[in-house]
Amino acid sequence: MTHHHSTGNPIRGFYPYIFFSEDMERMELALRSALFACRRHQTDIDVEQAARLVLRLYRMGLTEPEKLAILTTRMLAHRRTAP
Repeated sequence: MTHHHSTGNPIRGFYPYIFFSEDMERMELALRSALFACRRHQTDIDVEQAARLVLRLYRMGLTEPEKLAILTTRMLAHRRTAP
């Protein structure tokens, strides 16, 4: 598992797999952006499914909110158009 984004927080080194407030803020921003983009493109989505996807991608190491939102939006759109 990839370590979370380094923020200079010395405690993070002791607890690399625990989410801190900055992690939650990044994931919330990414989720809000993805939901907005899906609604703008009239893509019907399940909010819980979107949140789970954001969490999974974040745990994999994708911690930049903008990139996380873009990939989440693309993956959600693909799931809706796939047979």
